[in-house]
This record gives sequence, structure tokens and C-alpha cells, in this order.
Amino acid sequence: MRYHEGCHYLKTKHWQPLWRSNIANLDALKDTAKSACTFVAIDFEGLSVKKDEPLGITDIGIAVLPSPSTNKTPISDTSGLRRQRLETFFQQNIIECHWLRLKGKRPVSETKDKCHFGRLQEIEPAQTEAELVALLKSTQQRYDAPLVLVGFGLVFELTTIAAHLSQVFQFFSSWVDLQEIVMEISSPRITHGLRGTLRAFGFAPGDLAVYGRKSGHNPADDTIRELAVLVNLLGLQKGITLQIEPRPKNEQNGVRRSFHGHPPRPKEVYPFTARIYIRGKPLNSILPHTGTFSTVLYTLSSIIYPSSCSLMLLEHFLRKSALYQSQ
Repeated sequence: MRYHEGCHYLKTKHWQPLWRSNIANLDALKDTAKSACTFVAIDFEGLSVKKDEPLGITDIGIAVLPSPSTNKTPISDTSGLRRQRLETFFQQNIIECHWLRLKGKRPVSETKDKCHFGRLQEIEPAQTEAELVALLKSTQQRYDAPLVLVGFGLVFELTTIAAHLSQVFQFFSSWVDLQEIVMEISSPRITHGLRGTLRAFGFAPGDLAVYGRKSGHNPADDTIRELAVLVNLLGLQKGITLQIEPRPKNEQNGVRRSFHGHPPRPKEVYPFTARIYIRGKPLNSILPHTGTFSTVLYTLSSIIYPSSCSLMLLEHFLRKSALYQSQ
């Protein structure tokens, strides 16, 4: 589990009450939804989460769902054969959506997505916390119900809020990372992405476009996607395993970069510079995380064809990889 006591990449000292109010499983999520509450999905775009660095986010997406509308008939098919559209989901639910862009952080021309959901509002970077506080305070007053923070892979958002926007935490009574819940009830039981999860629930290909943090897209769209996952999870029939197809992997031996440009942050969560696959399996499932460089190369030479080209390529990446410790 990603979140636990003593989690070294999350500083929770100043928001312990909320930290302890994590909704950790699907049953707890369904119980929460039965009570009076308002779900608030938040998605950040950008980089830099350290406290001693300037606020690095460029855009913020926020979507508010006061009363989830689940299917009367429990969902029993997660093979992707059901057909859903994000626009239809948005229209069927009372969702309030906002897209905040920090002035001077990113030109509009760099945005690839059209604004499907949420009206674009430009704000001064120095007023980011004040704007969020005002928005959440207004939401709390209008719906008069506890706010539940929702995300899909919330590490980036939680670390950024803790470092730069700590006044935001006071408005939430609990929080849930849907990615953790999806992992617990899915097959195979691994960390799945938002794209694969939406596909399992039957959303059309045009609704799955989720780009990287630096690609320039509308984070408000992602918050609607997250709420769509939330509502579908609430509608799942008890005991159903979520069938999610893993991302396609190159079955041939080789080295693949797992990101482009600068590595994602926080670095504690993404310590690697390369991901190496041997016969379709990641290297860290074959070799231990520690060991001498010579031991790693010797083991690899017995697994793959020891051509000079392949070993030179592996050596180049292994010397920069966090998968070993040289002595």
C-alpha cells in the first residue's frame, strides 16, 4: 500500500487529522457515499513540490459532486463491453467543474486538450492558495456537507498542498485515492492507470486521453474522469473483480525509458531512470533491488543472449539505474 504511517515522501505533521481519515477500501467508500457528503476531485498539472522551491504547478482542475448517481442495477461486467461516454456521465450528474490556470506559468498555445469541462479562469500565482480557500469555503457553505477529497494517484497533489497550500486541508473531512482502491479489487493486482480503469468500465476511446503532466492538457477533464471512476466503483456489485488490461509491453528483451525529459516528482516515488524488461517481465521482478554491478551483469548474461551490443546497452543504463548499488 502506498499510504502508511511513517510514509517518508509525505509530510503529514500539520494535517494528521485528515491523514488518519483516509478511505482505504471500497466498502468504506460506499459507506461514506451513503452519508451526507460532497466529493471534490482535485488534479494538479506541473512540477516542483518541495517547500523551499517556488510553486511549480501550472493548472488546477476541481470538480464537485454533491450526490453521486449510481446505477440502480449493480455493475457486474468490467470487461469493457459496457458503453459509456464522459459527456453523458457529466450531464447525468450534478457536477460543478473549475479550471484554474496560473498566469505566466504556461501559454494557452501549449494546451493540447480543448476545454471540454470547466470554465477557464486565470489567477495570479501568489493568490493560488487564497483562490482555492475561497472556492472550497463557498462549496462547503453551498452544499452544507463534509467535503471528501478525491484523486487518482494523489501523491503529487498531497505533497504540493502540504508544501505550498496547507490551508486547503482544513476543508476536507476525509480523502480517498481511487488508484489504491482500484488496485485492491482488480486483476491483475497491480497499480493501474486512469486510462485502463476507464476502459474497463466501458468508456469510449475518445474519453480516455490522459497525457503526462508536462504535455499541456486540461486538468478539469481529468477530475471528471476521476469522478466517473468514483461513481462506477460505487455501483460495482459486491465481490466483483475489476478486469483491467495491463499496458501493452514489448515482449522482446531490451531497455525502455519510463519517462521523457526530466524525471517525475517526488523522486522518492519515482527513483528510477530506466525500466528494463527481460522476456516481458520487469527486471526488478527477476533481480533483487540491491547487489553489485558485476552480479547484476553476470545474472543478466545467463538470462539473455550475451551479445556485446545488448550488454553494452544494459551496462549504460544500469550504471544510471537505481536498481543496483555499486560497491
